[in-house]
Amino acid sequence: MIREMEYEAKSLLTKDDFYKIKQVFQLTSSLSQQNDYFDTPQFRLKKAGAALRIRYKESHIELTLKKPTDDGLEEFNQTIDRDVAKRIYTTNVLPIGDLSEEVASLIGSDQFIECFGKLTTNRMETPYKEGTLFLDHSEYGDIEDYEVEYEGYSMAHAQTVLTSLLTELHIKPTPAKSKIARFYEATFIKKNQTKRM
Repeated sequence: MIREMEYEAKSLLTKDDFYKIKQVFQLTSSLSQQNDYFDTPQFRLKKAGAALRIRYKESHIELTLKKPTDDGLEEFNQTIDRDVAKRIYTTNVLPIGDLSEEVASLIGSDQFIECFGKLTTNRMETPYKEGTLFLDHSEYGDIEDYEVEYEGYSMAHAQTVLTSLLTELHIKPTPAKSKIARFYEATFIKKNQTKRM
């Protein structure tokens, strides 16, 4: 398992601004990532401010837990194979190890998890000012959105660099919740609103 801190700033974009940044940085190739999100039926991870996903990349499959700290997000990554991934869906249990212990510390060891949805992101990235700039086009359900993320060496650095870039390009910063938060709102809050009508 790999454990690291993640310091990222992000902003939602209009489709036009997405393509403006793509053109400025001459980004041409993208990687498709499918994210399957997991939680308990009572959404205990969400209530703890954490997120658990299986991400299918072109080269490998990654099980990731993100949980908040005072200065960013702590990220736990574990590469898994397709058989292990399949067992998580069918048994609702994580493979034993450091990552599953971190999850248990948040929700308890007697809880099971289940997949509650999928989000696909087409991602472009480039090195930029001692960090990495990501340009994401995400689709979930009938929704698609556009986002720029900058990952730096501290939260202050990430925010400063991204704000400066958007200012230079005359793009208004738009606060962006995490992808899982946007997915959750789109999927569950709208569903509940529909039920009440």
